[in-house]
Amino acid sequence: MSEHKLAVAQRHFTNKEAIHNPDGHLTALPNCKMPFHWPRQDLDQLLCVKLLNIEDCNWSGGFRIDAVNSFHVNMRDGRKNSILLKVEVLLQGQTFNIIFSDAEETPPPFRIDNMSEVPLLYFQTKTTEERLRTYVRPQTSLAYAWDEPTLDPYMTLSVANGTTATYNLDLLGEGEQLSYQNYLYICATATLRRGNEYSDVKYTDLVLDCEHNYVKFRKKEAGKRSQLWRMTSSGMLEHEGTGQPMDPSKASGSRPGQRFVLDIADIAYQPGKPVALALKKADERRAAKQTWRFVNGMLCCSTGNFCVQAVSDVDGLQDGAIAILGPGPPEGCTVPPRMQMSYQKLHPGSGCLTVRIQMDGPVRVLQINDVKQRHIKKMVSKDDEDWEIYEESLNHKTNEKRKKPTQKFIELDVNLKGGVGISLVNKVPEELLYITLKNITLSYRSNQRGTTLEMNVSNIQADNQLFGASRTAMLYVTPTSKRDVVENTQALLISAHKLPNVGWNAEIFKHLIISMKKLTVQLEEELLWKLVQFAGIGQSDTSLEKLEEGIDDLQKTLSSVASVKTKRYYFGTLRVNQTCITLSMLKASGGLPPDLASLKKTMGIPLINFEDADVDIARFNESHTFESKEFFMNELKKHYKDELTGQAIKILGSVDFLGNPLGLVNDVAEGLSGLIEEGNVGGLAKGIFHGFSNSTAKVTGALSEGLSTVHMDSKHNTKRQQIRSRGTSSGSQFMSGLKGLGHGLYGGVKSIVKPFEGAVEGGIEGFGKGLYQGVTGIVTKPVAGVLDFASGMSNAVRDASRRSSHMQPSRVRNPRCCHGPGGLLPPYSLSQAESQALLYRLNDHCYEEVFIATELVRGGATDTLYVMITNHQVFFLRSLDHHKENIILNIKHGDYIQCRNFEREGRFYVEIFRKEDKSSISHASNKKPQIRCNTKSTAQKVAQQINYAKNLFDEKKLSLSVIQDEDEQF
Repeated sequence: MSEHKLAVAQRHFTNKEAIHNPDGHLTALPNCKMPFHWPRQDLDQLLCVKLLNIEDCNWSGGFRIDAVNSFHVNMRDGRKNSILLKVEVLLQGQTFNIIFSDAEETPPPFRIDNMSEVPLLYFQTKTTEERLRTYVRPQTSLAYAWDEPTLDPYMTLSVANGTTATYNLDLLGEGEQLSYQNYLYICATATLRRGNEYSDVKYTDLVLDCEHNYVKFRKKEAGKRSQLWRMTSSGMLEHEGTGQPMDPSKASGSRPGQRFVLDIADIAYQPGKPVALALKKADERRAAKQTWRFVNGMLCCSTGNFCVQAVSDVDGLQDGAIAILGPGPPEGCTVPPRMQMSYQKLHPGSGCLTVRIQMDGPVRVLQINDVKQRHIKKMVSKDDEDWEIYEESLNHKTNEKRKKPTQKFIELDVNLKGGVGISLVNKVPEELLYITLKNITLSYRSNQRGTTLEMNVSNIQADNQLFGASRTAMLYVTPTSKRDVVENTQALLISAHKLPNVGWNAEIFKHLIISMKKLTVQLEEELLWKLVQFAGIGQSDTSLEKLEEGIDDLQKTLSSVASVKTKRYYFGTLRVNQTCITLSMLKASGGLPPDLASLKKTMGIPLINFEDADVDIARFNESHTFESKEFFMNELKKHYKDELTGQAIKILGSVDFLGNPLGLVNDVAEGLSGLIEEGNVGGLAKGIFHGFSNSTAKVTGALSEGLSTVHMDSKHNTKRQQIRSRGTSSGSQFMSGLKGLGHGLYGGVKSIVKPFEGAVEGGIEGFGKGLYQGVTGIVTKPVAGVLDFASGMSNAVRDASRRSSHMQPSRVRNPRCCHGPGGLLPPYSLSQAESQALLYRLNDHCYEEVFIATELVRGGATDTLYVMITNHQVFFLRSLDHHKENIILNIKHGDYIQCRNFEREGRFYVEIFRKEDKSSISHASNKKPQIRCNTKSTAQKVAQQINYAKNLFDEKKLSLSVIQDEDEQF
């Protein structure tokens, strides 16, 4: 996909001895594809590439193509400049696809910023070719990728007349400093070309030189050692030409051997008389005569008013003239040209360089600076303490095509005390989840420097909105004690900082941090698979599979290219902080619907019952990662999967069939802790009762579940599950246990007739099936009933002794009514939701019945009447109460023909025409119930809704439905 003409070859054929072998090279035109196989399997299997449309372009280093990867390769032109090319290695089926693309749209992997005053030699460590050793000029930045991708990630820097150091670019932070000898020229200022204002001077650029240990003025010669001096920390001027040359690797150390410094030729000064300058050995006893300083444009001795000067202004400032130490000018007088002395450095800069490896977005930067001078402006805000942002420098190749971000300023602060609610509805339609986020605080800032987002949520709760759910709160913040007020804690914290980028196909984040409080997750199997189904996981599309089977290699390659060009994301820090989850799993004892059972079989994930398993999820952390969205999602999934797998022992210790031993230990331990710390004897008793009753309930419940699967009577198990799901409190658990006992005993007696029922329904095969269900049911159903009774009693004790910190919250609101007129999803209505909940209490929790409408037929102090209409029947009620004595009239849709409204004597009625009773001789028994309404509009509306429900019922009778195999669930 590159715009260049490429040559690719196995590395062996790029060597000099094989460079003229045309059989080892392939030519790839822009935007083409070709097959590739290794010409020589016995040689190193490394691929090299170069650009044919760039003159004198050299081969890149060899890189591997046998693993999925994404990287840049570096090619050098004739002037040793780097040319980068992006390489993507993707796996499609059994074939590796190597995709080359131009590097301009993506950030380079590395950048070298030389902000010092001297050129630096850089090369990848362990490379030996001279063409791979290049200088980076002062005040210059350049993009870089490894010349040899298979070598270690080390870079070597070297400075002329100085030290050499090696740096690991995978390690961020300060590296070893570089230093170089920065000798001085001591100049006669009046002779310098750029500052020459003395017209009588015949010679230019005169500096102090040393001949036969005497100091003279000589014309400046670049690099001449006899003209170079070094100022020590004590103020001595060491002479470079007469000393032993220093080791460049010890540029900052002291000179070995004898040191000769600037001194006077005589033993001591003679007042009022000039004295010649000479070189003598460094001697602390002559420190007064060997210590110098530059003051007011003169080179002065440390004692007295003496300075270095020429004999005279005209004749003294000439090539070969002697340099002397004489009295300085009187105080307040102008310094004459012959006394004006200054210094020039052999190399610019201080002689000491700092080297730092840091991140500039997704680019890893090797930055070199002089210790005494910075040439880039560092901009750090209060929230950028660990992140450095630098202005674009001259010749910054990585920024040549990047535009300046547009100037825009947005500040947004949102405070939602009441929070927001999110309703998750599938295509059935039925409401799966209702997610509540309370007390939301959001702060959003966007300017030319970036975008920041801070969001706090005080409380999170996700309610299981499926009817018949035994655990109505699927997810909520776990309170740790009575004093822990959930509303005042941060259940969720999101902090993000995005940097501006308008040139690369990427999003750059300084950080994205997510923190959560301890959460409780209670998953019911039916809800879990419905959520999986809603997300489209594990579902195959036959038409799509057939289409994919017909895709040829070209289309697969194009698909790979599309994935290469997808947007990538860089995170300086991506962190999901450590959290603790109290996890519970409840299997569906009554079996799953056919579609969910098929999905479960496809996924192949076994589930077991367990409760209150404390799982500690370690922190997920990615630093300085530049990848696609799919990569980060896969890494996140893998992390949480590994964490759950690694803590399987905690889940195993919480399973029901073992009696949740970890839960028992935690309850007793919590009670003992309260007794020791607070003297709470009641808390200890509660902990012991709760722990043992919970373990008893789990064991008996698990045994009951196991026995219930033996007889394979799905109808019996469905009714049993409905009874058990009604236990939401201590009292209802007790009643559920009693009803479970009665249901088991009744089922055992009814099992006697199972063979006859099977024979009637399925003949000989049905008789055999009924015989098995009857024989096993006579024993297992009563025993399971007894176990359900024991489980109910234990659950009642457990709920009565439950600590307040272990209480689960109730639903925020009732499940929504999802069936509107015409099959449309209506807006949420509290009255409809409450009426729907009332319906399922009136019809003994038959959730196949769909609520349609409820209306006030007439109102009064003593004569109130409501109508409730469903897809199965019509109720006329005295009040909206679940007691069945409030039902005045109940008519099934199959028992009447139609409904009409009429007026008589100023009153308005609704009349329902029952079907003819054929067992009666006379038609007089065909009653027509008449219900009086308050107004005409009410009568019309009620009649219309009843007829609408009747039509839905008749249509349903004429449609085919999927018959579930009773054996499929077991």
